[in-house]
Amino acid sequence: MDRLVKSERLYSFAVISDTHLNDVDFGTNSPFEVNRLANRRLRYVIEDLNLKDVSFVVHLGDIVHPVPGKKDLYAGAAECFFEQVKHLKHPLKIIPGNHDVGDKPMNWAPAGQINQTYVDAWSEYFGNHYFADQHQQMLFIGINAQLLGSGLALESEQQRWLRDQLHQHAEKRKFLFSHYPPFLLDEFEDEHYDNLSRSSRNDLLNLIDEYSVEGLFAGHVHHFWYNRFKQCKIYLLPSTAFTRQDYSEMFRTPPSRAFGRDDWAKLGYLLVHVYQTG
Repeated sequence: MDRLVKSERLYSFAVISDTHLNDVDFGTNSPFEVNRLANRRLRYVIEDLNLKDVSFVVHLGDIVHPVPGKKDLYAGAAECFFEQVKHLKHPLKIIPGNHDVGDKPMNWAPAGQINQTYVDAWSEYFGNHYFADQHQQMLFIGINAQLLGSGLALESEQQRWLRDQLHQHAEKRKFLFSHYPPFLLDEFEDEHYDNLSRSSRNDLLNLIDEYSVEGLFAGHVHHFWYNRFKQCKIYLLPSTAFTRQDYSEMFRTPPSRAFGRDDWAKLGYLLVHVYQTG
């Protein structure tokens, strides 16, 4: 820690996730009342970010709440998102979450499994599914994690692109952004709703190890988690909209409002300060 504090801070960036915007303010297609607050809460976050000295902002997905199968609601929510972020004073990079393009490939997908129609909907309203940008000789890569294991043509394109980016910039410090985390507790855990499948997880972790990725940021669980995989620090983000009530039993205090779904003290975003040493 002393070494970290004494090293020079190079710059900062912000990471937000799971904004779950509705197609109208104070309305929602969710059965949970707290979801009506999502648009107003993102507006607050943007105002707060505009007060911060950050070089850019990354959004980890679940930008909107209506899934692509709800075409009119999806389009309206996308419009609300761009109406809000036009007031953001910092460059913004985005990747899709499961609400934006469908759940990862699984038979029990509650949001509908990713498919070409959903992929096309993201392309129409939001553009690219992944990005790579450099800042001060560091590489920042965002991927569409829902594609992994899907068998869609875009999956293999992304895989080739990702390895190529990592190979071209092997000597740089590297940071990776994904909606789904590879795992929650350890790399050998069984597959469940909140992690990647075993095969997709192994492929991604092998790349992280091979190319010495320094940091991974992921969303989806709506709570802050910290973990490590070899040299890589893994940060799971809270949501700006609501907490996941299915994780309320992790904490030492009883669930708060809405059976733990509106535990607003656990909402937020990350400010990441990049130093010469970490």
